[in-house]
Amino acid sequence: MKKNIFIMIAIMLLILPSSAAIWIVDVTTGNAPLTVNFTDQSTGDPTNWAWDFENDGMIDNITQNATHTYTTAGSFTVNLTVTNAMGSDSEVKADYITVTEPVLPVLNVNTGLRYATIQAAVTAATAGDEIIVGDGSYTENVNVDKQLVIRSENGSTSVMVTAASPTLPVFDVNANAVTIDGLTVCGPTNEHVAGIEIVDFNDCYIVGNDCSGCYNGIHIGGTGTNNTVEENYCHGNTRRGISVRDTAHDNDILKNIMEANTDAGICIKDSAKDNVLWLNDVISNRVEILTANTAHSPDPITYLYNGGTSTGYLGNYYSDYSGTDPDGDGVGAPSYSYGTGGDDYPLMAQSVNYVETELPPSPELLWGPYLTGTTTTGTIVNAKTTVATNVTVEYATDAYYTAHLGYDQSATDSVNSNLHHVALSGLAPDSLYHYRVVYDGHATGDFHFRTFPETGVFTFVVYSDTQDQLPTFSQLERHKLVADRIAEEPGVSFVLNSGDLVNNASNVSDWDRYFAAGNAMMASVPVFPALGNHDRYDPYAAIYGIPEYYSFDCADVHITVLNSNDWAWPDLPTQSAWLAADLQAEKPFKFVSFHHPIYSSDAKHFGGWENLRQEWEDDFNENGILAVFNGHVHAYERLVVNNTNYFVAGIGGGPSYNLADPRYEASVNSLEYMIGYTRVTIDPEARTATAEVIRVADVSPDLKNLTTVYPPNTVFETVVMTLPELPLTVKSPNGGETWQLGSTQSIQWSYTESAGSLVKIEVLRGETVIATIPSVPIGTGGMGFYNLTVPSGTPLGTDYLIRVTSTSDPAISDTSNGPFTISSPIQVVSPDGGEVWQLGSAQSIQWSYAESAGSSVKIEALRGETVIATIPNVPIGKNGSGFYNLTVPSRTPVGDNYRFRVTSTSNPVYTDTSNAPFAISPDSGSSITIVSPDGGEIWTQGTEQFINWTCAGNPGSTVTIEFLKGSNVLKTVTGISISSGSYRVPVPYGTPPGDDYQVRITSTSNPVYTDTSADTFTVQSAIKVVSPNGGEDWQLGSAQSIQWSYAESAGDSVKIEALRGETVIVTIPNVPIGTGGSGFYNLTVPSNTPLGDEYRIRVTSSTHNACTDTSDMAFFVVGDK
Repeated sequence: MKKNIFIMIAIMLLILPSSAAIWIVDVTTGNAPLTVNFTDQSTGDPTNWAWDFENDGMIDNITQNATHTYTTAGSFTVNLTVTNAMGSDSEVKADYITVTEPVLPVLNVNTGLRYATIQAAVTAATAGDEIIVGDGSYTENVNVDKQLVIRSENGSTSVMVTAASPTLPVFDVNANAVTIDGLTVCGPTNEHVAGIEIVDFNDCYIVGNDCSGCYNGIHIGGTGTNNTVEENYCHGNTRRGISVRDTAHDNDILKNIMEANTDAGICIKDSAKDNVLWLNDVISNRVEILTANTAHSPDPITYLYNGGTSTGYLGNYYSDYSGTDPDGDGVGAPSYSYGTGGDDYPLMAQSVNYVETELPPSPELLWGPYLTGTTTTGTIVNAKTTVATNVTVEYATDAYYTAHLGYDQSATDSVNSNLHHVALSGLAPDSLYHYRVVYDGHATGDFHFRTFPETGVFTFVVYSDTQDQLPTFSQLERHKLVADRIAEEPGVSFVLNSGDLVNNASNVSDWDRYFAAGNAMMASVPVFPALGNHDRYDPYAAIYGIPEYYSFDCADVHITVLNSNDWAWPDLPTQSAWLAADLQAEKPFKFVSFHHPIYSSDAKHFGGWENLRQEWEDDFNENGILAVFNGHVHAYERLVVNNTNYFVAGIGGGPSYNLADPRYEASVNSLEYMIGYTRVTIDPEARTATAEVIRVADVSPDLKNLTTVYPPNTVFETVVMTLPELPLTVKSPNGGETWQLGSTQSIQWSYTESAGSLVKIEVLRGETVIATIPSVPIGTGGMGFYNLTVPSGTPLGTDYLIRVTSTSDPAISDTSNGPFTISSPIQVVSPDGGEVWQLGSAQSIQWSYAESAGSSVKIEALRGETVIATIPNVPIGKNGSGFYNLTVPSRTPVGDNYRFRVTSTSNPVYTDTSNAPFAISPDSGSSITIVSPDGGEIWTQGTEQFINWTCAGNPGSTVTIEFLKGSNVLKTVTGISISSGSYRVPVPYGTPPGDDYQVRITSTSNPVYTDTSADTFTVQSAIKVVSPNGGEDWQLGSAQSIQWSYAESAGDSVKIEALRGETVIVTIPNVPIGTGGSGFYNLTVPSNTPLGDEYRIRVTSSTHNACTDTSDMAFFVVGDK
């Protein structure tokens, strides 16, 4: 036997040749450190290998194939010696590997210095520098703490930046105005960490990046605003492609691709709002937008699509959108819905198919907004746009706007034109409103106005002659100074302009300057103009929408505006007849405004325009005109004739004039070379109109300069104008008083001799007379009174008036200036609105009362209009005050619509209710707090877990536990003792896996005490795919093994599915689950399997369908190498 073995060895030695050394490499040149892979291709089946990578006689590696890294520069000779039983052979390649000194890859363009890492370049940089990142791979977490531009040298396909720590962003932006351009980032996989992250910083530009393998691809959080995220590819991230959270607002997100991220392509939630998204592609991803944002372009876009040109708003592309394109413009119908909103302009194809072309001119606001025609219940908002368009006015009460920072009402001028007049109607008197003008997708900022009051004290302003004199000065210098001062005046109801608004009414540029100068004032206060000689009815009529002469009322004031121009003189009798009728208005204060003064010291028309005086002065005298306001003369002068003040004040900004010296005989005060205005305050109770002439600035005699600009409210003169005494005046009640049922009150009035000896007294509710006392002695010494007891059956109300009328002359009559109130003798003192009562707290109901209210009261608790509790027969109290103490029951529903009603038990008419609702809130000392799961935990199917909580105070004795997946309640457990603080729960194998689970615990007796997990926790499958789990290469025809782990009770067998994308291409049923918590299935990759990179394996329990897992990432099927 031994002899045969020796013979066989001898034969083998004869037939086996010696080895011949042959080898190759993958690279021969490069910068240090240079890694070279050496591959043996020797013949003769060598059994030993000896590599000498630097030919220094030292053996560096003895494996067949080897890898060596050259760390220094130089040329290196490499020697491979191979050996078999027949001997050895070497192959030497002289100076075969050339290693050069490395060029550091990161360049600061501004300094020319290079760095090995991006962070080193950032740290050394100065704000404003630009950093270029060279091709290659980087492993680091970069803190960008200054304003920089960081961009790749050759685009995102050439630069890969991987997080050194998965707990930190690749790029953590901690400065404003940072640009990150053209990088591939991956690797920060910890929860809530993004590849590129901006928190609390603004004005950054994130463009052209490839973000994958991160928790979130790109994240904007905190208060971040005005950041732009554009043309990024966010895909394959473990949570979201792009995330906008916290209070981030007004960011632009456009032209990005968000594809195949595990949770959502785009997520905007918390309090993030007013962000704008357009021309993004969301592919194989859901959309999670839960706040108010705009999902389309901010302006209409003119674009090419499918061979045609269209103009309109463009939204975003969603691969799961199933709408149609009825117009063929590439925009689908209906809207694409998500969260609490949707995209009204969803794209039918990916955004690359929409090519923008030049937009038509966008309209701008040229004039205004400016107000006209205000009344107690309306106003007109006017505006002129640069191109024809439609205009909408959005508006709201001050209360609504303050609460919502928005508008709930609108009115539209649907005529496609340049000049717009939008009427707002149905408004409340003397009320502040906010508004803005919306035109062609644009919107102004917020403006405000106040409707006219019905009565009471108010102020108006008069000025005139606001025209300019180019080139010496323009309206933007002088008129603007006056108008801005008027805009700063508090509570101005309207402005009178007595003419010559512009210098040349036919020149549009004059009007442009007029509205630009008065913009701040005109947007908030209506202007009521008169026609001056420089004005023309066309375009004046179109601009202001008023006739040549007109009148209007504000509270107790009647204003008449006339046309005094010579072109109106031929028809002056018609205007004068209208004036005589108009001045019959039943308002105590009457004023007239027109341009040319009937009294003046103007040198050219000394004494004034006599023809107008002869035509109108008698009407002024007969109808008690307090003051006449004129312009034309560019100086200030006040003249008094027949107790009427004539204010000649062409001082709104036009060129100043001299007055004649000496002045006209009626002149009482004057001032030349000044600009300003007159402020008039009406006090109906005092029966006075107080005019204050405000001096804004002085003008040099050559008109070129303002010599002095005065502080606001510099008064040149004050004039108090008083109405004549009335023959009969109600003194009390005169508005604002409160009369209680059963109380004794006194009606009082003053009178003159002409009122007669008797008066009739009428009690009015609104406009209706509800009681009359026909004949009462007028009184003595100019004062009269009538005492009465308020009947107990009188309806309660706030709209009562008293009218006293002479019985001998019914024209002599007066009514209370304002309404008074009749109230119950019982008045709820507390709670009376706005209080907050905590559950379980001790509280006191308090009321006041008059003697007539009886000895006891009934107390009712109301929620809304419903009585929810009654306490009968409570002693009324003593000394005019009563109270009832109680403890708020712990089971009372929490709410903000509670009131108390207190009613006399002997006379139910005597009752009162809290003026406004109060609130019942949870006891601040009682609470339920979840301890676990509170976010981040992982529960596995088939395990037992514990829910733990703590409680404080007295939230109740039992709790209800709810298991939530997202917003859906999967299971509810009731009647759990709150004191136990813990509940054991098995996790069924049928529980769907997911990372959006929370637990909510709520008091059974009072649901206001509740708590929910602070963040989500995960339920994971009892089966976990181990391999292939992403990134592997399976060659056609190769033997492979599918491996998984499992928990004990996951079942006896599994189903294995091979997926390509979302499609199941192979199913292997009933595979034994394995042993000892591990299972596997061996297979040979079929040779006809299509090559690709979209493969995954899914393993599912045959017993529990929810017990399933899929490869975390795709693996590859590749050809036979």
